[in-house]
Amino acid sequence: MHSLTVNGVFQVASQFNLLEFSSPEVSPEHGVRHYARYPTQGPACALACMGGTAYRNYLLHPDFFGATDAAPFTENADVTDRGQRTDRQLNMLDDLVEHLTRERSSGDAASAADATNSTACSAPALLREYFFTIRNGYFFQKRQIASLPARLHRIAAAEGVSVADVEEELASRLRIGLVEDATVTLPLYDPPVSRVREQRQLTDQAERKVMRRLNANVAAEVEVHEVTQTYNSALSLPPKGHCTPLEWSGIATLSRIILRGTYEATLLVGVQHTLRDLERQASLADTSPPATLPFSLPPIFLTKVGGGVFSNDREWIASGIASAVHRVAALSVPLNVRLVHFREVDGYYMKYFPSWPVLD
Repeated sequence: MHSLTVNGVFQVASQFNLLEFSSPEVSPEHGVRHYARYPTQGPACALACMGGTAYRNYLLHPDFFGATDAAPFTENADVTDRGQRTDRQLNMLDDLVEHLTRERSSGDAASAADATNSTACSAPALLREYFFTIRNGYFFQKRQIASLPARLHRIAAAEGVSVADVEEELASRLRIGLVEDATVTLPLYDPPVSRVREQRQLTDQAERKVMRRLNANVAAEVEVHEVTQTYNSALSLPPKGHCTPLEWSGIATLSRIILRGTYEATLLVGVQHTLRDLERQASLADTSPPATLPFSLPPIFLTKVGGGVFSNDREWIASGIASAVHRVAALSVPLNVRLVHFREVDGYYMKYFPSWPVLD
């Protein structure tokens, strides 16, 4: 799909370190060549844009390992300080964990002054790995995950807000990876020119019409093109039967928060990408975007993050997509959103999204 789609947005299933490991026993030192052995969506997308993949593994700037509000990048970072290592990896849950585990006192909420029991309206500080750990991008729950819903209630009471507000704040602190203008490096062979030309006419037809109106010389084939990728992870879960009901309840609560956040983040990337692309098409036509846009919308390909071997419930995934679509729709930006399936369309999602047409 990458090689046949110009200027699309691809959501990639990844781990929380933005790499593609087949198991938690794999580390960044294993490199990226092993990606070719795993026929799953994440490694396939990473291989399709190999430049960004090599950067995330070997050359990631050291400032990425600091807090999100850290100072701007230092110039000319030593190459030995770059890249991920076993003991130095990205974790897209860092900000979420900080918010979940930091101390709140009853004084944090204005309404707490009326509380007769201040202890009930406080949330003591917890160890960062109190509920779970992340190893090589994979999630490992602890028994204390069973108390996570209660923790959300205590935070809400201490801050004088609802549990839904706490969940919203946690979702907003989830991070995803974003690679813009990523050069597509696969396939390693040249596909038939006619196939490339046909697909590009379909995905960028409006721009070609504009160029023809301007009497521009449009090449029949472009050797390389770019796409945008977002790297997203869900919780890698054990079989449900290996957890107590309370533990699974805590896992479900956290998973829903993460899935809602990751889909919303990707669609917000899609909003920015679409607006820029419409502006580009309008500039080619030498006009401002009219009320009804006659231009093509770049495709935004969503995947079922957390499905398959990660064992996230399909209802969690589908509701995360639905929530993100509903919230981003409030921005009134038209989007060309597509949900990608493996080999055949999953009937569950056809029933969940009956208004979404099935495309070849």
